[in-house]
Amino acid sequence: MQQPHTPLLSGPASGSHADLLMDFNGMTHNSDSTAPNQPYSFTPPPLFQMIDPSWPEKIPPPELLHHLVETFFAYGSERNMWHVGPDMLFNSAVAPKLRGEWDPTCPPDPSIYVPMDDRTTKIEESGFGMKHAEWCMDGWLEPARTGQKIMQLLQSQLIITWYFYSVGRAVDIQLFVSIGSICRLVIPIGLNAVDPWGPLSRQPYKALVMGPLNPTPEQEETYRNIFWLTYATERILSAGTVWPLCLQDDDVSQYLPIRSIDFPGQFIPLADRQRLNTPKAVVIHPPALTDSFTLYIKACVLLGKVKTFNYRFKTKFEDSVGGAPDPRETTQFQVLDSVLQKFKTSFPKELREPMSGDGKMDPTLHMALLLPHVATIVLHDPHADVNSPNCMSADRILAAARAILDSLYKLTATTFDLLLLDHACSFCWFVCATTLMRFLKAKILADDEAGVGKLSSEIQVVRFMLGNLGSRTICGLRQIMILEDLYANDILPLLPEGHASPAVISPVVTSRAPAKFAEYAKKVTTPEPKRSEGGFCPV
Repeated sequence: MQQPHTPLLSGPASGSHADLLMDFNGMTHNSDSTAPNQPYSFTPPPLFQMIDPSWPEKIPPPELLHHLVETFFAYGSERNMWHVGPDMLFNSAVAPKLRGEWDPTCPPDPSIYVPMDDRTTKIEESGFGMKHAEWCMDGWLEPARTGQKIMQLLQSQLIITWYFYSVGRAVDIQLFVSIGSICRLVIPIGLNAVDPWGPLSRQPYKALVMGPLNPTPEQEETYRNIFWLTYATERILSAGTVWPLCLQDDDVSQYLPIRSIDFPGQFIPLADRQRLNTPKAVVIHPPALTDSFTLYIKACVLLGKVKTFNYRFKTKFEDSVGGAPDPRETTQFQVLDSVLQKFKTSFPKELREPMSGDGKMDPTLHMALLLPHVATIVLHDPHADVNSPNCMSADRILAAARAILDSLYKLTATTFDLLLLDHACSFCWFVCATTLMRFLKAKILADDEAGVGKLSSEIQVVRFMLGNLGSRTICGLRQIMILEDLYANDILPLLPEGHASPAVISPVVTSRAPAKFAEYAKKVTTPEPKRSEGGFCPV
């Protein structure tokens, strides 16, 4: 009889396994927030329980790990895009033990175990989730060196990256180190390319990479999904910076993913599939290949193309005779702008609204609809003259910001739980608000009271939604705190004394959020936010 270890506890202040489980009691299997809560019926393991001595000390007991894995994949939209679902860790670590097939010579590797408590308030540096994230980061070099469990390693690093973003580590260099790790992993594995579009060589492409040999069709589709999630993660988490991307489209020949409902049973002939090089692949959506996930990936493709254009423009034209031209006069800019406008109107009729007739929300489609507006703002923001009534770029970014605002209006009319949205929604709302603030500043300086009133009310809607999200998530809290700092620095000094301006939200949000929650958000939020080249704070 062996007493179960509790390596995640550093003392009474850290809580117990039972305390941790209490944090999950409100979580449900059903992603429809209108349904009544159905808490997991999980009983904490007794104090004295048989645990194999070979079970790694840094991993919770099997039953608790099983519960965390189930909760992670049942709670939130991002998990549904994995397709492999709980199999990622369930088959490699938990199922054998639960089936009585535990092999003590092959214990689960701590380096492929990831934190599963992003929705809880235990986010302090010594908390359960952050501690396990650090252990995972510390342990990934060994399997990377040996090449063993390389696919599990990639999956775990992908979730770790997403986890850092969810707890507001976007200003931390650790997030971008993690992004770089997963992007570098997919290349030697060979997930970014497929035959016959590999590099020039006398050897077949599969002989040049370290990926699994002879995968089944189901495994191949899983690997494609993993690649595209890596691709999308880099573009989403880098959207608020002007830093270059690691994965470039010129190096990608992988087939786009199939529909979620077709995985894993339906096989789609490769000859019928789309790739990035397929003519007009971004704006043509074959019904048999299109769902909210494929549209989300295509939206990320456009966002990445805009980022790459902005980053490389000055270098590309630095030796031009007469100096660099106006970026808007270049063919590449005009093509990008045209494709963005076409993409917004190209969605199939049944995929133009994230809220279905029966009241169910598709968070992935919601993001797919938001991202082209964000990409439009990123493309035009450096060139927008908000004081000119004839500036095409100013018209573009204002229309895009109000399109994001329109989606917020629709969201407020539902009972959908904001926690079930993609974390990156908070960034899209932030971009919307900062764009509207540019116009508000111009209206204030022009003494346009009507314009000031309209824009102030629009900004207040975004602040309200970010405030609600910020009272429950670190990611949302960080965005609203930065937005409030920008509002206080850029807008409030321009308002005349006695002007009825909206109340600053940050203290309210901070007071509603758990104490550790707010304290941590302040720690990871830049104290004096500065605008980057694109007009946004790095987020």
